[in-house]
Amino acid sequence: MLAEIAKAEPYDIASVVSLGLRGTKDTDLFRLLTNGAEGRNILITADAAMKRRRHEAAAIQDTGLIVVVCARGWNQERDIFRRGAMLLQWWRQIVTCSEDALPGTFLELPWKSRGIGKLARWKP
Repeated sequence: MLAEIAKAEPYDIASVVSLGLRGTKDTDLFRLLTNGAEGRNILITADAAMKRRRHEAAAIQDTGLIVVVCARGWNQERDIFRRGAMLLQWWRQIVTCSEDALPGTFLELPWKSRGIGKLARWKP
């Protein structure tokens, strides 16, 4: 779904699965995603514990990756179409906040459909 959106945008979107990287350790994944890449690299994940894992937070800061962490409601919603609709609703704000974020920043994507605003920044 997001790959279709990207066709009209000046960036690429790929999933870990589409890149053939399923099962890759997170720290290795961060380096693979940013190695030789131009511009900003943004990872959208539901793994909120990533912030607490010091070695992962350090790898994110080292690589300059910007991480958008989906809040609890994203994992609790079983309907993939509802999650997709919510992601589309937040998409412009994800892009804007990611463009404004410093390398190595964590941003939190809330699960709400009203009051779409800036994504909260976390400090690892």
